[in-house]
Amino acid sequence: MKTTKDKKSKRGFYGPAALLAAAAAAARVLAGVVILAGCANPTGDGGDPDPTVSVVTVTADAAFVTKGGTLQFHAAVAGEHSPSQTVVWSIETTGVASGTTISATGLLTVASGEDKTNLTIKAVSQQDTSKSGTRTVSVVAPNTAAINSVTITGTAAVGETLTATAKDSGSAIVTDATFQWKRADSAGGTYTDISGAASATYTVGSADVGKYLKVTATNGSTPSATDSAATAQVTQPLTLKGRTYYEGNTRIVFASDNTFTMGQAEYDDEENDYVLDTDGHYTYTTQVTGTYTENTAARTGTLTPAKAAGPDGTLLTKSEYKAAAKSYFEEMFEEMTEAQITAFLEQYTGYSTISTYVDAMADQTFAVTTNAYSFSEDGNALFLEQDLPASKGANELSGETLTPSYSLESYTFASDGTFTAACSNSDFMWYPATSVTGKYTVDSSNSTQKKVYLQPVTIDGKTRAQYYETVSADDDEALHYPSAADYKASQTNSAFSQSVTVWVDLEAKTLD
Repeated sequence: MKTTKDKKSKRGFYGPAALLAAAAAAARVLAGVVILAGCANPTGDGGDPDPTVSVVTVTADAAFVTKGGTLQFHAAVAGEHSPSQTVVWSIETTGVASGTTISATGLLTVASGEDKTNLTIKAVSQQDTSKSGTRTVSVVAPNTAAINSVTITGTAAVGETLTATAKDSGSAIVTDATFQWKRADSAGGTYTDISGAASATYTVGSADVGKYLKVTATNGSTPSATDSAATAQVTQPLTLKGRTYYEGNTRIVFASDNTFTMGQAEYDDEENDYVLDTDGHYTYTTQVTGTYTENTAARTGTLTPAKAAGPDGTLLTKSEYKAAAKSYFEEMFEEMTEAQITAFLEQYTGYSTISTYVDAMADQTFAVTTNAYSFSEDGNALFLEQDLPASKGANELSGETLTPSYSLESYTFASDGTFTAACSNSDFMWYPATSVTGKYTVDSSNSTQKKVYLQPVTIDGKTRAQYYETVSADDDEALHYPSAADYKASQTNSAFSQSVTVWVDLEAKTLD
């Protein structure tokens, strides 16, 4: 069964699988480079891709700063291709007292006579000065009174920052308090100190999942130590933000500012191998950038592409992309007659002209997609489940059992839009599976080519989550991913991703 489920050419879900396969076939015949080949440098200069910045996040060691005291701020610069972490610090609040300054390393010094109640600090990326982040903290007078209470603010979820605040009997902040964070298996259980967690803030980690947290505040007054109430049980946040998704050799990075960057593992045709970084991991060439929204209750994410890589790897808008693609294919076919071009395109793409082919490819590449997502039990691997195409034709294969002549596999299509497949070990699509069940739809909109979309639901009786648990990370390819969980997710996502086959003979009901 011909499909586009080839790990070395899979482009994720932003483009039409059948068109990409056709473009790849055309490139092989003409010994050219496919417009979406993904091996070009996005800058177009033939060198390493330029780093890009998506978001700058600013944090501080406490939620307040004492008059006459100091407070350390930190900045994290996120983006593609390891952007520089260097930032320029400034105080955004105007009219501050003389002596209130911030250093080049983010250390805020507040004058003893400062009359501002809040200060906003800004960090600007030196890599991209259009990207910045801010953090606002309270300014309080020194207070060394006895601690009466300590509270925790923030969400008890991995990646979130919790902040402890100690107050005296009059609810004023105690400024000389020190803190120690603790965890326990139950809210009323025995709490043990968390090594290195001795500041007013604590970033929840994966080791805290399922646990409960407390903080103890201490100063030199009597009573000298007070415990906070326990947090809620720590959870792994079910959100796309801050996640990286792998499917085969495709990677999607979801930034916290609701932008995404999709990349393809870079392949060196001369070396006939993937390009690896110094840690032995894949390097990725940017294919598509855009924005995403998510419905955490429904567990769906909607991705809206803004730019896609053109023939030379430069990121282009849709109109730019179409113009570049048309020019590219016109040059590719310049030695052929119009009749030869039409015959070639109809054979490999199902379209009769370069313009209609390019328009269809651009429409699919820039299509807005909504996908369901879930997480494995370890809370590490993101699964992004592609929906079947909307508004497809009737299930014209209903009731048919088909066995392609060139394969030992067979497919049975039910009237409720589900299918079962009996596979052989020679089947490259679901190798080494022996049986698959799933959903299907038929696209009859193109009179030249009919397409069948298949979405696996179980493979050898295993659901997506169950399949993930059976994937072994002993394969040498696993070393090219940041973690074993990322590799397991990549293999699972590839196995369960939507595939497309071309159904060309309606009379004989055959799958090509």
